[in-house]
Amino acid sequence: MLLVLLISFGTVCAVLFSPALPEIARFFHVSKNSAQWTMTLFLLGYALGQLPYGVLANRFGRVPTIKMGITLQLLGCLLCIISYYLGIFSVLLLGRFIMALGASVGLMMSFTLMNDFYDKAQARIISSKLMMAFAILPGLSLTMGGCITHYFAWQYCFYFLLGYGLFVYFIIGGLLEEPVFQKSTELNIKTILNDFAHILKNKSVVLYALMMGGGGAIIYSYNAMSPFLGIDQLNLTEAMFGIFAMLPPLGIFLGSFITQKLNKYFQPLQVIQMGIAGAFMGALGMLVSFKLQISLIGLFGVMFLIYISLSLVLANASALSSGAATDKANASSVMNFLNMSMGALGVGVAQCLPVNWSLALPIVILSVLGCMALLALYLNQSRST
Repeated sequence: MLLVLLISFGTVCAVLFSPALPEIARFFHVSKNSAQWTMTLFLLGYALGQLPYGVLANRFGRVPTIKMGITLQLLGCLLCIISYYLGIFSVLLLGRFIMALGASVGLMMSFTLMNDFYDKAQARIISSKLMMAFAILPGLSLTMGGCITHYFAWQYCFYFLLGYGLFVYFIIGGLLEEPVFQKSTELNIKTILNDFAHILKNKSVVLYALMMGGGGAIIYSYNAMSPFLGIDQLNLTEAMFGIFAMLPPLGIFLGSFITQKLNKYFQPLQVIQMGIAGAFMGALGMLVSFKLQISLIGLFGVMFLIYISLSLVLANASALSSGAATDKANASSVMNFLNMSMGALGVGVAQCLPVNWSLALPIVILSVLGCMALLALYLNQSRST
């Protein structure tokens, strides 16, 4: 239960306000692309935030490190709320960046704790179950964000996230048991850099993290772009968008069960390849659908199928990457840094594509899946040799 709460913490902070993006653009008098910087900067902060928490967790312990991160998330929420009263867009961007630096502790520590408490075989099973968190809480958060924006105003999304952060802080502090591990005695910069360099030389950690990052890039690109497609082009209200937006994450919920079944009969890399192939077919369907006319089925139904396929990739790639090194905390840091960097890159590229706005999303998805397929091919050849 606590791992589910942790692994979804950053994602909820990232996507809950997504239905408010068109309203935020109008409030601050900025363009769609400028409004998307609230997501891009969050993912950048999310990526950078992965690096120090492994070191801090090894030095001060898992629970104190989680509390440090949540405290930073609460500060970011306050800045986002203040931006509304000041009417300054840059304050909102700063708040999102700081919020991400703090919220990133959840993703990083969830994989660290998973490897603290479970062996490699168990971790694969637990990882596939944790994918349900990407369906339940983030899906509900999109609906919640849509309803909050529609019935109240966009700034109340950040009041909600402030309360959510406080809830997680006290739940984790009161219920999480500190695992037994060998603590570091000092914070030596040279040693820390050497540890990171050593992990970066681990091919499995890096390549599977990039594979996981490809899935993240697709998910976050969709979360950043779909509100404009649904609200501005399909004329949905924020509340209706939030309700429809629950459908795609349910694909990960369903996909997590499929992943558990497939993992009993196939090797992890084979399951990953199945996921990439399925997502590619779905993305082609989205491109054809959007080329003809953007519709609810094309925006939400096809993405539901893509999410099912991505769950096959995410569950196995995360377990294989985080379990490939002996230093679980720093391995999780590096894995999630590469993962979220890919997410930030995907959203950033989507903002700059010189194509019709509605076609940018399927083009980004197809491009990312192409890179993931090349990675899978390389990993398969490396395993054969």
